[in-house]
Amino acid sequence: MNFKDKINIWAKLSLILILGLFITLSSCNKKNDYSWYSYDETNCLDAWTFSSNNETLKDNVVSYFKTRDITVYDIEIFVSKDAEPLKDCASKTGRVIKCKVKNRDASSIKNAGFYE
Repeated sequence: MNFKDKINIWAKLSLILILGLFITLSSCNKKNDYSWYSYDETNCLDAWTFSSNNETLKDNVVSYFKTRDITVYDIEIFVSKDAEPLKDCASKTGRVIKCKVKNRDASSIKNAGFYE
């Protein structure tokens, strides 16, 4: 193998390394394009249809935002505290809905009562 061939191999390896590094750095930026927002469910003031079944409730929340051109990329529902005594519609049920959306949709999801 002559000197020219060795230079050629090093040039190709350098190019592969640079491309790999570029792809890695590009994908890191995409991870920051999304954020999680939480919502404390109420007894009857939520904009979407209520369901005591978590899977159905997830579908209802995702559908609600879909009609507003907001894509929910992930959703979780969990109980974070005891339900408030039922005084009115605004009483909290104790369930929290967490949605992962693009950062560009932050103001829209916050207008629906979600918080960071």
